[in-house]
Amino acid sequence: MRNTPLDGPGMGYGPAAGGDRRGSPVVTLVLALVCLVLAATLAVVLLRPSGQTAAPVVTVTASAAAPTPTPGTPAPASPTVAGSTAPSASPTPSGTDATLRADEPEGVRAAATTFMRGWLEPKKAVRVQLLQVSATDSLLDRLADVDPAKLPDAKPKGDLVVPSASDFAAVADQKMSDGTTVRMELVYEPASRYGWLVDTVGPLE
Repeated sequence: MRNTPLDGPGMGYGPAAGGDRRGSPVVTLVLALVCLVLAATLAVVLLRPSGQTAAPVVTVTASAAAPTPTPGTPAPASPTVAGSTAPSASPTPSGTDATLRADEPEGVRAAATTFMRGWLEPKKAVRVQLLQVSATDSLLDRLADVDPAKLPDAKPKGDLVVPSASDFAAVADQKMSDGTTVRMELVYEPASRYGWLVDTVGPLE
């Protein structure tokens, strides 16, 4: 086929023969890099959990545990408020009713002997005077107005005996002429004349 003047590279149907083609690969490489960056950015955004918040920081303060008391170790004293004093145990007396003494307390015999005289006294004025210094108030109230006809006819015989006594209580026995024995129970009363007062009286059974 014969070429016509309209055919050939000079007619502008395509790129000129021998033209520079280096620009096309560079553009393609740039576009590829841009796509990779966009894809990486999108992947990071999609993979990150939505609504994620920073975990709260919890501060734990260690406190010293109270020591456990060991058996036999006294507990620490409680703090007292300013202006007040800690309660203290009440002092106990040196003896009790159950602690018997080996000796006879001073004043027991005198108080019991005076009481016997007052109890058997027929005259009320003398009786009350003797009982006021030897009997408790409750016993005095019961014996002050006793009818003389109801008083014992027997009289004390022999010495009075103190079979037992402690620092706060004592027992005194008095034999009578009719063969009976009168028992008196005394209590310690330091404010009285003899230091002891008869609290109860009755026949020893």
